Amino acid sequence: MTSNKGTLVVGATPQGLQAALTLARLGRKVTLIDRNIEIASPPGGWSDKGKRWNHYLRTQISYHPLIELFTETEAGSIKENRKGVEVELSQRPRWVLPDLCVDCQKCLSSCPVDLSNGRKPIFELITPTTIAIDKRETAPCRLACPIDMNPQGYVALIGQGRFDEAYELILDKNPLPGICGRVCHHPCETACRRQETDDPVAICALKRFATDEAKKKGKKLKNADVPSPKGPRIAIIGSGPAGLTAAHDLAKAGFRTTLIEAEDKPGGLLWHGIAPYRLPREIVEEEIGQILALGVDLRLNSPVRAWEDIERLKAEGFRAILLATGASRDLRMNIKGEDLEKIYGCVSFLKGLWRGKTPESMGRVAVIGGGNAAVEAARASIRSGAASVTIVYRRSRKEMPADPHEVEQALEEGVKLRCLTVPVEFEGKGNRLARIKCIKMKLEGMDASGRPKPVPIDESEFHMNADTAIISVGQEPDFSYGMAGDIKLKRRGTIEVATNGETNIAGIYASGDATSGPSTVVEAMASGRRAAQSIIYALKSAGRNAPDEGAVVSRKEYDPVPKGIPKQRRSPVPHREISARVKDNDEVIGPFSGKEAMKEASRCLQCGVCSECLRCEISCDLGAIRHDRISTRWSFNFDRIIVSDHTQTLPEVDPSRVIRIESYGKTGSWTKAIIAGRTAAMKALSNTSPAKVQPIFRRDLGDGDLRIGIFLCSCNETLNENGLLDEMIAPLKSFRGVAHAEVLISACHPEKGLRIEEVIHEKGLNGALIASCVCCNLDFACESCTDQRIRLKNRLFRQGEYDPKDIAFVNIKETCLIPFKDDGKVEIEHVRRVIQSGLWQLKEHKTLSVSSEEPYTQALILGAGETGIAAAKGLKEQFPSVVVVENQDVDKEIEEELREFGIDLVWPVRPIRLDGQRGNFTLIVEKGDALLTREKGKRLRDLDSNVFDKNPGYQKIQAGIIMLGRNEFKNIPYRRDAFERDLHARSSRAFGTLETGIPGVYMASWPQARNIPDKDLGKSAASEALEGAFGRAEPSGYLVAHVDSEFCRGCGRCADICPEGAARLEETTRGVASCWIEPGLCTGCGSCIAECPTGAISIPEYEQGYFEKVINAFLG
Repeated sequence: MTSNKGTLVVGATPQGLQAALTLARLGRKVTLIDRNIEIASPPGGWSDKGKRWNHYLRTQISYHPLIELFTETEAGSIKENRKGVEVELSQRPRWVLPDLCVDCQKCLSSCPVDLSNGRKPIFELITPTTIAIDKRETAPCRLACPIDMNPQGYVALIGQGRFDEAYELILDKNPLPGICGRVCHHPCETACRRQETDDPVAICALKRFATDEAKKKGKKLKNADVPSPKGPRIAIIGSGPAGLTAAHDLAKAGFRTTLIEAEDKPGGLLWHGIAPYRLPREIVEEEIGQILALGVDLRLNSPVRAWEDIERLKAEGFRAILLATGASRDLRMNIKGEDLEKIYGCVSFLKGLWRGKTPESMGRVAVIGGGNAAVEAARASIRSGAASVTIVYRRSRKEMPADPHEVEQALEEGVKLRCLTVPVEFEGKGNRLARIKCIKMKLEGMDASGRPKPVPIDESEFHMNADTAIISVGQEPDFSYGMAGDIKLKRRGTIEVATNGETNIAGIYASGDATSGPSTVVEAMASGRRAAQSIIYALKSAGRNAPDEGAVVSRKEYDPVPKGIPKQRRSPVPHREISARVKDNDEVIGPFSGKEAMKEASRCLQCGVCSECLRCEISCDLGAIRHDRISTRWSFNFDRIIVSDHTQTLPEVDPSRVIRIESYGKTGSWTKAIIAGRTAAMKALSNTSPAKVQPIFRRDLGDGDLRIGIFLCSCNETLNENGLLDEMIAPLKSFRGVAHAEVLISACHPEKGLRIEEVIHEKGLNGALIASCVCCNLDFACESCTDQRIRLKNRLFRQGEYDPKDIAFVNIKETCLIPFKDDGKVEIEHVRRVIQSGLWQLKEHKTLSVSSEEPYTQALILGAGETGIAAAKGLKEQFPSVVVVENQDVDKEIEEELREFGIDLVWPVRPIRLDGQRGNFTLIVEKGDALLTREKGKRLRDLDSNVFDKNPGYQKIQAGIIMLGRNEFKNIPYRRDAFERDLHARSSRAFGTLETGIPGVYMASWPQARNIPDKDLGKSAASEALEGAFGRAEPSGYLVAHVDSEFCRGCGRCADICPEGAARLEETTRGVASCWIEPGLCTGCGSCIAECPTGAISIPEYEQGYFEKVINAFLG
C-alpha cells in the first residue's frame, strides 16, 4: 500500500520552505522536494534580515521531524484516487549519503581534479550540511573503453603526481595494464574531446607510465581471498586475453578456476602474435603470473580438440566451461598459386618467428593486408633480414585498419606501402614464389561495412617481384577437430552466443575472438569479462541470467570545450633510433618521465567533472560516499500539492488538489515570500488532520553518585591528529565522577555514534559528556546548527529519549581543534579545560525548562473587513472559538457568512484597551453610548481593569491571541507589567513578519504590502498565529533575552548594539528609564548580554552567575 505523506511541496524556494515549516508546525506531514542539489540562497536584493530568515527556515526544515527533504528530486506522474493524489518522485543518484556524512571533509583533500573555475568536483553544501559531487555524463574516453576503464580518473591522479594511486585505479578494471599500455588500440584517445582544440591526451602512454612506475616499486595485483575448496569449479579453455581476464574475475569472485592451454606457455597471441619490440616478454610473463597468483590453476600442453574432451571436463566436476580459444587459423585468399613455397599465413609466420623459426633468405617480402597483424609481420620481416618489405593493401592508406602510429613506425623502418592494389595470382619458379600478379583498384561507393568499396580498374594488371609472401587477410576459429560438437556456429565459423555469453548448450560459455572473429586485445578482454560476470551471476543467483547492463543514471551534460584554451600539443613518447631498433627485438617505445607524464595529464579537460577515481570513497571510512548509486523512484500519496517552483510542469490534475504559490508582482521581497508561503499552507490545511506523533517518554538514568562517561568525537579521525585525543583518555578518567572515557570515530554517525548508548547501558552511567561539534543540550535548532548536530541531538533526545539534563555537550571542533598549530599541545589543553567546564555543567543538571501552557481556546480579530474575515476563517481551522470585534456597521451577508463558519461577531463596540500577554489577553470594549466617569482625572488606559466590571457599558473579552484586522486598531492602549504604551508603539514587525513586537498580537493588515490581496494577508496572519498558538511544542530556535529591571541602570548600551532593534530604553510606571526587550523581535544572539555592564540581561535559567561558574570551571 502506498503510504500517505501529507502535503507535497514542490520547490525549496523561500516560499516553499515557509509553507512546509508552517504545515509541519501545525502537525501536518510534509514532503519537500527540489530539483537542485541543495536549497538555494535567496534571490539577490534581499536585505540581511531576509537572508537570515531564509537561513533560519533552512535550519528548521532540517530539524523538524515532520518534514522530509529530498533534493535533486522531481515529480513525475500523478494519479488521482479517493485518498488524494499518488505522485511518482524521481531522485537523481546521491553519491554522498547525507545521513552518513559527518562533514569531516577528508574527501575534499583526496580529490585530484582541479577545474578551470578553481573549484573541485566535490564540494560543501549549506543545506543539507553535507558534501556533494558534480558528475556529468560519463567521460567519452571511458565510454569508448571496452573494459570500462576510467581514463579521466587515472589521468587526474597522474597529473597530481599520485602515480601509485593511479595504478591502483587502473588495476580496478584491468588485470593486464602493462600489456594494454603498450598494445591497446586506445579507442579512448579517438573519443577524447581535447582533439577539438589540438591533440587527444596520450591516455595509453599515461597508463603505461603509471604501471611501469608502480612495478618499479614492486606493486602487484591485490590478492583476492583464497578460493574456497568447496567453491564452484570453472574451466577456461584458452589463455589469451579473453581467458586471462575471465580467470582473473572468476578467481576474485571466489571460484576455483582452471586455465587449460594447448601450448607450452599461457598467453595465446600475446606471446606468438605480438612482437617483443612492442610487447616485451617479461611484461607478459609478469602479468600472467599475477593472475595465476590469485589461485588460478594452469594446465599447459593440454589441447582440447574434440567434444569428448569437453565431456571429460564436465565429468571432472566443472560447473561451467568457457571457450576462449581465439581465432588463430589464417584465412586464405583462394587465388591461384597460393600453395607455393615461401607463402605463409600471418599468424603461422609470427608464431614460428617468435619460437625461433626464422625463414631462410626471406629476400623481397610482400605482406598482403592492412591490419595490425600485417604491419606486425612487415616490421618483423625487416628485423629478420628481409631485403625489402612491401605492404599490399586494396584500399588507400586512410582506410587501413592498422594503428596509424604503427604504420608510421613501419614506414620509418623501411617498409614500403602499395595501396589500392590486390593480388590476383601467385606465380612461381618451380615450387617457390617468384612474383605476384596484381590489379589496381579504385574506391567507389560504400560496401556493407560502411567503408569505401574497392573496385578493380580494367586492364590495370601488373607484376611485382617477391621471394616471400605473408597473407594477412583475417583469421577464424579452428574447430576442424570437432571440438564445437553440437554448439551452434555462425556463418563465418564463430560461436554463436546469447547476450550473457552462453552458447546454446547450458553451462557452456564462449568469449573473445572465438565468438567475434579477429579483434584487439582489449576487445577480447571485454568479451572475457562479460562471460565471467554472467557465470558468476548464474552460479550465485540460482541460474538466473545476468541483469541488464547499465542501470539508469541521470546526469548533467558536459560543459562545452572552453574556447580560447592555449594550444598545447601532445607530448611525444620517446622512441629508439631507427638505425638501432631495426637490428633487434628490444622495445622501441619508451615511457614518459614523471615530469612529462604530469604535463601531459594536465591537458585533460575533465569532461565528466568528477573523474570517478574513487579516492573520496576510499578516504571516507564511514561509507557515506558511493559512486555506484543509481536513480531512485518512489510513489507516495499526498493530500495536497503546493507548487513553489513554477518552472516545473506537473501533469493535469484536479485543481483543488494543487495550490500554486503566488509571487505578488515582479519584484519579490522576503516578506512577500513568507506571506505567500504561509498563505499556501493555510489553503492546504483545510480538511486535513494532524499527523500522529509518538510521545517521548524520557529515560531516567537515576541519581546517586555520579557515573559520567566522556566521549571525544574525532570527526572521522580529523580531530585526532597524531593521536592527541587518545592521549587525553587516561587524564580524563582521573576526574572526579568520571567512570568512562573514550575516543569515538564519530558521535553523529548513525552507526558509529551508537557506541554512546551502548556504554551508557553497559556501564550504568547516569550522565554523559560529549565533546564534539555540538554546542548545547537544548532540544532545538538554532541558526548555528548543522545537520550533523541536529542528527546527534535527535538520536539522543528523540529516538533515544534521554533527558537533556543528563547529557552535556562541548564544542571542541570549532572552539579548540580547528586549525591545529604546531604540535597541537595548546589546543589539547584548551580541550581539557572545555571538558572540565562541561563536567561542571553536567553536574549542575542545567537545561532549558519548557513551561507548559494550557491550549488556547479563543482567538480575537479586530475588524470585520476582508482581511479580518479571511484571518478569522483561517483561525477557525484549529481554534474552538473565534470572535470578530467591529466598531462599524456590518452587512448582513458578512454576518451570515461568519455564522456559517461558527465565528462569533461582536458589534458595534469600541476597543479601548488591551491587557495581559499571549495566552491570556483581555480586550476591554465600550458598548453603545456608555460613558465612563473618570476618577480623579485618570485616563482610561490608567484605570485598573476592575473598574470596568462595575459599569455595564463595558465588556471584557478574553483571548489567547489577538489579530489586528485593520491598521487603525494599532492605536489601542496596551499595558503589561510595568510598561505601558499604545499598540502602535509596539507594532514593529517581528522576525516572523506579521507578528508584532508583542507575542500573540498579529497584524492581518499591513499597508506596505503592495500587490498582496487582503484575503492572502489574512490567511498568512492566521497561519502565523496558529503556529504561535499550536506549534509551540516545536521551539522557534531562539532563546529570548529578558531584563531584570532591579539591576538595569538605563545606560542604553544594549539598545545601541542590538541588530534587530529588540532592545530599547523606555520609561517605567515609576518614571525611570529601563531596558525593554521585545520577545517577538529578539533572536537570542547574545550581543546585549555581553555588552551589559551590570549583568541585568540573561536568558532563561542561564543567569550571569551561572556563566561565571562555567568560566571558573574552565579556568580550573
